[in-house]
Amino acid sequence: MLVLDEFHDLLTGSPIKQREVMNAIKLLCKELTIPVVGVGTREAVRVLHTDPQHTSRFDVMTLPTWVLNKNFQSLLASFESVSPLRKPSKLHQPELALTLHAISDGNIGNLHRLLVECAKDAINNGTEYIDKATIERKAL
Repeated sequence: MLVLDEFHDLLTGSPIKQREVMNAIKLLCKELTIPVVGVGTREAVRVLHTDPQHTSRFDVMTLPTWVLNKNFQSLLASFESVSPLRKPSKLHQPELALTLHAISDGNIGNLHRLLVECAKDAINNGTEYIDKATIERKAL
């Protein structure tokens, strides 16, 4: 599988460049005979509508935001399991999960950026764990 991230960035090019890139992607699909996935914001769909052939080659799927539940808490535990911090932050605990969900709006990109900034802060200040104060400070 070939994953093309930031697919919406194709919109920054001229219509001719957009068409050239999309034709190159179409050729890749034919040559490689592997699935090609374009990932991006809602604007990425506009790229597909530049040519009916492109629209027919890609199915559009919208990923829902995360709901504050056990699955979200499990996601937080997964983030923590790969964290470089030396001490446990217990991000999955209800209070921190609620705070993280409220700040990130359930968007995994927002959550990831916030947790990276919090981890950097925790390393730089020597605490080696993420607490509610760090989360709230980094959310500003």
